Amino acid sequence: MKSKKHIVLVLLVLSIQTINAQEHRYHTTSTLFTRAVSMGGAFTGVCDDLESALYNPAGLGGEATFERKFRVYLNPIGAAAVVNDRDYLTVREGDYKPQDWPALLGLMVRAVSFNSPFFQFSTILSEELPETFYATQSHFISAKNILDRNFHTASARITLASQVSIGASGFLFNVFEKGELKTFMGSSYGIMMRPSNSLSAGISYYNLPIQVDSTMIRQYRLSDKTINAGIAYSPLQPIRVSVDFRNVSEEGNMTHNELHAGIEVLPASFIALRGGYFSNANDRSQRYSFGIGLSDYRRYKSTSDAFVFSNFILNYGLQVREINSEFDFSHFLTFLFNF
Repeated sequence: MKSKKHIVLVLLVLSIQTINAQEHRYHTTSTLFTRAVSMGGAFTGVCDDLESALYNPAGLGGEATFERKFRVYLNPIGAAAVVNDRDYLTVREGDYKPQDWPALLGLMVRAVSFNSPFFQFSTILSEELPETFYATQSHFISAKNILDRNFHTASARITLASQVSIGASGFLFNVFEKGELKTFMGSSYGIMMRPSNSLSAGISYYNLPIQVDSTMIRQYRLSDKTINAGIAYSPLQPIRVSVDFRNVSEEGNMTHNELHAGIEVLPASFIALRGGYFSNANDRSQRYSFGIGLSDYRRYKSTSDAFVFSNFILNYGLQVREINSEFDFSHFLTFLFNF
């Protein structure tokens, strides 16, 4: 019995050392899409207060009720990173451009939203746009060079009927390349159908500039001129499962179809556990994701006074990439105060 315990202990130590030896990347200073990443990116059919702005703007507004029409979301981690890395926000040696000021503001004030029964709107500032998803980022919290690669999102949703809504998002990408800060525009469009309170289905379409298309497909699995379709179903109130069919396009387009799956479970009133999976069609790697969300402990009135899935103040996600029996890890963190 003791020998078995020793074997288990040795295996545990070796596992920890192996994990420590792998490559880690951190997307933790200015990312808002941790919840979706934790669910394997299967988010096209999910309604969410902010994250739907990227995955399907027709789902904007989430399940929140409308006693608070306006919300402001503050990012204390981004503010701390700005102070800590104030001399390294750009490689342009203090040569700030007009595009930098909204990006700098967005590191502290991440988003503003408006919700009404028939119309929803949100503006998201300073979402980080890594130069390459596979580059190692050695610091858990860092704003280094973040003004040189970021994007902003403005989204709107209109409810056509109790079960159907449409939405659109506009993207503004800032990319520093060839010694110059350049700005590119993109857009997405979506429709969301909710036959019942437990079932929703969505479709979204993307127009992305070629200069950022490769980064968006690596980071979010979103590609230019493609359609995404998704379904989200809650067999029980504390459980949600979701499936996405990603990057469907005309034959001959340089895209690859992918199937994404995710689950979200609320074991207690103010905590969520998440998991997801998909197979990357580009490098044939397997992606496993795990996550946790913590609520801000405020209850929102509704007909059943039920907990709102999207009302989380803290979201952490871990994505594990397996390729050729090797692993690397990507960490995601969203920490917002809203009022």
